[in-house]
Amino acid sequence: MTANWTKGRNGKYPYYLCRHRSCEMWGKSVARTKIEEAYEALLRAIIPTEEMFNALMLLFKKRWSESESRTK
Repeated sequence: MTANWTKGRNGKYPYYLCRHRSCEMWGKSVARTKIEEAYEALLRAIIPTEEMFNALMLLFKKRWSESESRTK
């Protein structure tokens, strides 16, 4: 995807343009707000639960300790 601006009657408007021929949106411009809202929704959907976050923190701390003990 490439970001670009189109010129309209009342000014310039931000869009994204797909340049991959295999994509169904190839050559079509999509409004920046539409793409960015969809991306934000995707990011919100993958926010880990508190339980998963805590489990990942424990794993990270364990690996960090192992790494520190190997470097000493």
